Amino acid sequence: MRNLNISCAKHDFVIAEQCFDEALLLTEKTKSTTDINNLKISISNNFTRKGNYKKSLELLFRLKKAADNIKYIKGTTDMLGEIGVMYWRLGDSKNALYFLNEDLKLTKQTKIPADIAAIYNNMGLVHRSMNNYKTALFYYTKAVNLFIENKIEDGLSDTYNNIGVLFQKQDDYFVASYYFDKSLQICYHIGDSIGISIALGNLGDVNTSLGKYDVAEKYLKNAFGISTRQGDLEGVMEVGHSMSTLYEKTKRMDLAFSYFKLYISARDTINSAEFRKEALIKEMEFKFDQEEQKKAIEAASEKKRQQQYTYMVLVILFIVLIFSFVLYTRFNLTKKQKSIIESQKQLVEEKQKEVLASIAYAKRLQEAILPPQSLILENLPQSFILYKPKDIVAGDFYWIEVINKDYLLMAAADCTGHGVPGALVSVVCSNALNRTVKEFEITEPGKVLDKARELVVETFERSETEVKDGMDISLCLLNKKTLQLEWAGANNPLWIVREGNLIELKPNKQAIGKVDKPVLYGTHKLKLQKDDCIYIFTDGYADQFGGPKGKKFKYKQLSELLVQIQSLNIKDQKEKLDSEFENWKGSLEQIDDVCLIGIKI
Repeated sequence: MRNLNISCAKHDFVIAEQCFDEALLLTEKTKSTTDINNLKISISNNFTRKGNYKKSLELLFRLKKAADNIKYIKGTTDMLGEIGVMYWRLGDSKNALYFLNEDLKLTKQTKIPADIAAIYNNMGLVHRSMNNYKTALFYYTKAVNLFIENKIEDGLSDTYNNIGVLFQKQDDYFVASYYFDKSLQICYHIGDSIGISIALGNLGDVNTSLGKYDVAEKYLKNAFGISTRQGDLEGVMEVGHSMSTLYEKTKRMDLAFSYFKLYISARDTINSAEFRKEALIKEMEFKFDQEEQKKAIEAASEKKRQQQYTYMVLVILFIVLIFSFVLYTRFNLTKKQKSIIESQKQLVEEKQKEVLASIAYAKRLQEAILPPQSLILENLPQSFILYKPKDIVAGDFYWIEVINKDYLLMAAADCTGHGVPGALVSVVCSNALNRTVKEFEITEPGKVLDKARELVVETFERSETEVKDGMDISLCLLNKKTLQLEWAGANNPLWIVREGNLIELKPNKQAIGKVDKPVLYGTHKLKLQKDDCIYIFTDGYADQFGGPKGKKFKYKQLSELLVQIQSLNIKDQKEKLDSEFENWKGSLEQIDDVCLIGIKI
């Protein structure tokens, strides 16, 4: 579902990006109106279509200033319109409307119908993105009337397409198809390849929604081919996502996954261009620190190896010297050393077995504090727990307590560290939750976290050394009869997927443990609906490195995945999440414990 703004130029004028700043400086000196227009077209071709919106916005402001300086009103209005559309692309509707209104005031003085209609079209885009559908249709209609009256086909095709998008957003697919087809016919007539690609893609989406999958596939394949040849990243991203959705609906999962990867690649390219500069700098600084640390470790290891080698050579020389003088003594000494080595080796192996046996026993003890599967299935038959410890024992744990049959407390917790240290902390934190509910009879989630924090701090303060360990947790109280949900979180949120939309309840940014200025945890309350899916989790899934570029999975991708799998039953959801995690991780090491709980109402 793609919109068209009239400011998107339909020329092939290209100025090489590496020469653009030089060309702009020359234009500012020569004060040429022709060069201002050509550079505006070049911005559309070289930057905007490739998703480099920040660079486009910077250059448009410079061109506006150049037009202002020579009092070139047409140039000023063009740049105001382009700037307004660029803010719309960036999701800033307030600034978008401001610049488009300024453009409209000035353009009405020039009395150029095509420009006025283009502004109406773009104002319709902004209001559509704000869900002001009636206002958007009002501006689109004004644009259509002007374009028809003045026989401006390219602008008319764009606005027809946008009206189609407007009706598609309201699930009126037949009306949407009518306008997309009208846009397509005009684009064929005037030879607008980008417009053809967009109209074809939108017709593909509509036919997918109507269940006409063969027709949809034909449209989308044509659109994808055009976008790829044109280097239109927005087109590749949008059509790639549409094709992935189509193939998923028709159970062709290999193709769905293939096009989804193309969509992600294009989206990441658009999102990352220029906007991630500061994050990139921090990332490079982090990588630099890692490289320096790696070099220091390697240098230390090399020095140690050299020392070991020197020591070994000295020992060998000493042994040879002794061997030369006292062969019999050396023989006895060698035999004795061999015996010592064998005994030490045996001792090490025994100790290793003891340690592994102790950790295995610790695992059984930790499993004993986890709720049994029978309790979970008895109270929450429509639920799953994806629990993947990094090591034999874990710092993550899940916790359930049934209260008076109708009420159920459930939590996903992440204690400091993983392995044996994390497991020890998890025992302390699990015990704090049990005492809070059973001994102090507290059930309101926010107050449970307050008391648990108090008990955890009290336990660790008995140590002679300062202990700052604790846990992050997402804790909910569910009334199974009324479907009333109460929730509180320490650093970890709660997500609800309802009718294809994700609702997030945000946690307090304070761990369960010792903090400098503690505050009370808040309790969120809301009424659940049938078919809602609740998810509570720790950070292990989102923080896992993997994929084709060895990057983190991230919360955004996790949220998209959870929305995507809503059509699956709860058991298949778990299997899908598990397989996605393993595929993403690939051959890389799991970096943290994973705990993700899903409940379908």
